Amino acid sequence: MNKNAANKIIRAYLKERFNFFVIKKRLSDFAFTFNIFGDGRDYIIKLIEKKNVVSNIIHDKKHVNKVVSAILSLKDNNILSVNIIDYYLSKEYSIVLLEKEKLSKIKGVKKEDFKIISRAILGFHSACKNISFKLLPWDNFPQHFKEALKNNNRLDLVNSFIRESAKYIDRKNLVSCHNDIHAGNIYYSKEKVIFLDLDDMCKSSYFNDLGMLLANFMDSSYSNTDLFEAISNILKGYNLKMSKNNILNISIFSLRKLYFTEAYFLYVNKKNAQLPRFVYEIRRREKIIINFMESYL
Repeated sequence: MNKNAANKIIRAYLKERFNFFVIKKRLSDFAFTFNIFGDGRDYIIKLIEKKNVVSNIIHDKKHVNKVVSAILSLKDNNILSVNIIDYYLSKEYSIVLLEKEKLSKIKGVKKEDFKIISRAILGFHSACKNISFKLLPWDNFPQHFKEALKNNNRLDLVNSFIRESAKYIDRKNLVSCHNDIHAGNIYYSKEKVIFLDLDDMCKSSYFNDLGMLLANFMDSSYSNTDLFEAISNILKGYNLKMSKNNILNISIFSLRKLYFTEAYFLYVNKKNAQLPRFVYEIRRREKIIINFMESYL
């Protein structure tokens, strides 16, 4: 869906709900998420396409209904998320109207913060235990991501990792995962962790979310000791043992997330002559985790 079509749909929805509204600004480069002002209050509105370029997850009515149920379940279990004001489901897209809250970004994550966020993820998984989403395959790379990797001579590396790591990954401890744990989707509110953007929830090992936590909040200057401490805090926060298998799974799921993120940035910047600087940051993190696994495991 292009920008003009999305704006037309959103405006039609807002005209039905508000006497007066203003679309203030777009909040995402790739998603149709906007800050709006309607009848004296600020809101966030999201248009969720059935299919998008970021994942293979199908955001149909059934899926979005489950996401809404998950948000309500979080609230019932005292886990912070956004408050849903209204939502509309159609065959090809959904619209969700959310309360706009004052939030603080998580910046400069210290290694001990991993334990706090991991404990919050445990609460998230527990609250959503009765909601069943579709299983996320281990090879979850969209075809256009693979083409972007191929064009940058990275596909063989990623395919080899997916193939070799498949024999080690946890397939028993399946939960309803957030599946998009990064600094743009986790905030502090009243000294508690708040989870945003549950659109891509799925069924997977709890290591899926824990690996994302490591991948997206680690520092590219980490030594093996630093990485070990971060992983240790993640496992402690989730009440898991410091076993070799658990350390291996966090590392493997984290590396998959980094390869996936690299593929995304290669895809969205495919027309640019130079790679974005963040790709080099991602690759530094990949090397740190690979070196850690080779040295420790």
